[in-house]
Amino acid sequence: MFDIALQCYGSVEGVYQLISDNNLTSLTDLLPVDTELVIDTTKIINQQLVDYYDQEKINVCSSIY
Repeated sequence: MFDIALQCYGSVEGVYQLISDNNLTSLTDLLPVDTELVIDTTKIINQQLVDYYDQEKINVCSSIY
């Protein structure tokens, strides 16, 4: 969720927007594969960072090994 928030809202603080807009109860909610999340582009926190990721074709991703 933090990766999605950073990619789409330009800040990890966007995670709260994701939770709210998608009727989730917490960060620990498990999402089934292929779940489509609502991303409200009118609530972007850091547009410059979002644009940078888009221009450079950077996908923010973290992995747990």
